[in-house]
Amino acid sequence: MIERRIDIFPFKERKVEIIPTRKVLQLNMELESFVKEQWAPKKEAGWKSSWIPLYSKIDFKDDEIKFEAGVMTFAQCFGIIKAIEQGKSFTPKAMNNLSVGAIPVTSDGYVMVSRRNVNLPNAGGVWNFNGGYVTSLLIDKANCDDPKFITDPRVFDLEDQIRRRVFQYEFEYLQEEDVEISGRPDSLANGFYQSFMPEIGYVARINKSKKELIEITNAHESNEDAKEHTHRDFIHLEDLGSLLLNQGGLLNEDPTKYKTDDPRKIILLDENIGQLIGGSYKKITGQQLDPEFIERLRRDGLDIREFDTSPGTHYEFPTSY
Repeated sequence: MIERRIDIFPFKERKVEIIPTRKVLQLNMELESFVKEQWAPKKEAGWKSSWIPLYSKIDFKDDEIKFEAGVMTFAQCFGIIKAIEQGKSFTPKAMNNLSVGAIPVTSDGYVMVSRRNVNLPNAGGVWNFNGGYVTSLLIDKANCDDPKFITDPRVFDLEDQIRRRVFQYEFEYLQEEDVEISGRPDSLANGFYQSFMPEIGYVARINKSKKELIEITNAHESNEDAKEHTHRDFIHLEDLGSLLLNQGGLLNEDPTKYKTDDPRKIILLDENIGQLIGGSYKKITGQQLDPEFIERLRRDGLDIREFDTSPGTHYEFPTSY
């Protein structure tokens, strides 16, 4: 059963290191069979199954956070999402693989959001900030399924991965000097009812106004991007709190059918809600998020779990499903 739940691990300005373990995710027989069945048409169509870090442990220390991570394939990720959405009994409720995201903030005080195509198999119609998998695809698209990437340091280098994602995929139409990525990530947020996976959140400050960014993105929109995202909108920084508060009242809406002209009332991706709560809201606005916001969301039915990340704490996660 899908839970309306978000797990949040605040990083509190500590540096993050990912240590590879060389372990590859193992699946139970039913899930393995299901994944192969779901992936077969994609493989036949020429899709490549890249390598994605799968963390098994997080250690929180005074000035750093250490992840231990093996790997899973994109094929596994693709199939597991399908299994979760179909309510299969042999699948986990969510995954512990890694994605990275950068919340884009314009020079005149707006945050850009994009609506996912309603026809996408995962989180169709939901609005999200720019982001995606930590993956070998960002290093070598043509050969991303090569087993050598199981231990390639670049797959586990968070700073390298966020820069590749921002400048190769998310904002490839901008010059590097136009985008400043926040030095350290804000949190790890895992969504259990839309994304079914976690994301490490950064903030990207863009040296362009809302108007300039609209003009640039319209001029450089690629066919591939248009398939994944069908609309863009902008939320003023002073409205981010309202955006968060409105999410509880939208839990029963079908994102593929729901429409609004008010950007404060869009349905925001679960992991992005977690990132704002976990530290990005404060970094963007300079203000501490009112604790009543979280309590209000909980009363509305959103199970927000903010984990203790004080020095000395650690958490372990599955290495097989």
